[in-house]
Amino acid sequence: MWSQFEGRIREYARLQCTRPIQRHGHQAVPAGTLYLLTGTSFVRIQQQQNNQVVGNADFVSQIGNDNTGRIFVPNSLWTAGCCVRENGQYTKSFAVMGNNVQNNDQNLQLTLRITVAQLQGILAEDMDALNTVKLFPGDANCLRDLG
Repeated sequence: MWSQFEGRIREYARLQCTRPIQRHGHQAVPAGTLYLLTGTSFVRIQQQQNNQVVGNADFVSQIGNDNTGRIFVPNSLWTAGCCVRENGQYTKSFAVMGNNVQNNDQNLQLTLRITVAQLQGILAEDMDALNTVKLFPGDANCLRDLG
């Protein structure tokens, strides 16, 4: 499932973000630059019946602890992207989050496209952050979802 989203991201970069936007009767909007961030989280996502995405910190799976020298295994992986064009007017973003599971349990293998704002909220929950998480602090337009 994750590889399907990787393919969509590559296609978006190649066919949309890095190409100029042609507008009838107006000057073309220059090609953009796609910025990607990726990381891990100890929050496992699950989908409720109304299709809302929620983080659930109750499902933290860790192997060992700091005293044993073993590593912690994250519950999920995420990628956030922001396509920035020269004038900023056409800036668009997206995020993808998927559970990091080793079996084929369909209830656990959840990979979803979410908004950058949703991802920031999930990551803030994961880190028990005192301040909000800002993945693209240099450009507030990076909260504009691709839709």
